[in-house]
Amino acid sequence: MKIKTLTGILCFIMLNSCGCSDDETINFVLNEFESSAMPIMAEDNIQFINSEQELLSARSTAKVIENRDLNSSNDDSCTVILAESQENDLIFGTLEETYTTEIEKRSDNKSHIVISGSSGFYGINNLNTENLEDELMNFSSDGYDFDNVFVLNSGSHSGFIIYSPTKGIVFIKNDDGTFLKRTE
Repeated sequence: MKIKTLTGILCFIMLNSCGCSDDETINFVLNEFESSAMPIMAEDNIQFINSEQELLSARSTAKVIENRDLNSSNDDSCTVILAESQENDLIFGTLEETYTTEIEKRSDNKSHIVISGSSGFYGINNLNTENLEDELMNFSSDGYDFDNVFVLNSGSHSGFIIYSPTKGIVFIKNDDGTFLKRTE
């Protein structure tokens, strides 16, 4: 009888002592500009020209929005930290190349944009902002001018990608000097 009572008391203590005193959910959400900086709908037959002035077609996937859990597995806190993110793909079937664009919030409500492809990752150098709109710039490359765009550089190479908040990827400069430019 004493063992049953002792076991019951231990179970009661264990169940009640594992509770959290700091239950909280923190949401880092994209601001209005960041939420609208990626096309919502899928699009087919997006035309690009390459360095040789040849036309290439691409397609984009619909934007996917999710809330990512930023908690680490070794965090003893019961605070839940969620960060909004969105992503889509630009797919060049004939080149067998896909570029995935992600716009997201990270820890401390910092905004982030990254594009990944088979040749690596592209990002804005020294990005440390809560509002991506602050990073828009005018940029020229290979005789083309781009207004109000993000310039994402390759971390280890000379290539870069120009991203327009209204059109998505508009220019891809490869390490070998060749490029793809959106025509519309």
